[in-house]
Amino acid sequence: MLPSPLGYHGVGMTAVAHAAGWGLWILIALAALFAWHTVLVDALIGRRVRFINTASAVVLTWLASWFVILDLNKLHLLWIVPTVFVALDFLRPTRLPREAGPGAVTGGRKRTGDETTDVPAGRDKTAADEPKPVTVEPI
Repeated sequence: MLPSPLGYHGVGMTAVAHAAGWGLWILIALAALFAWHTVLVDALIGRRVRFINTASAVVLTWLASWFVILDLNKLHLLWIVPTVFVALDFLRPTRLPREAGPGAVTGGRKRTGDETTDVPAGRDKTAADEPKPVTVEPI
């Protein structure tokens, strides 16, 4: 049998597993790029950069780089990535919601009983109270 250019002795499951591993690696690399995009957009528009987004970007980039540099079996990403993200979920700081009573301001809206309104109490909603479109200026 002639040696294969990929180092395999046949076209059996090994070549399929190799191709599936690279396909999985490409998905991880694309997920890393998307995670960095999310972090960058949040930073550029002035939103708070969230820990979980930054940690995801760093971990996905590290995993994608590590599996290429060390030439490891990329199918291990099938169990490593979920394990890492479950661990990151445990590390995420959590805040318990505060109990808001009637008339408390929650999320920019004034609570009055069971309904929420965008306008102050005692005033009818007018056309000026409707949301206005947001324009983004180029940099």
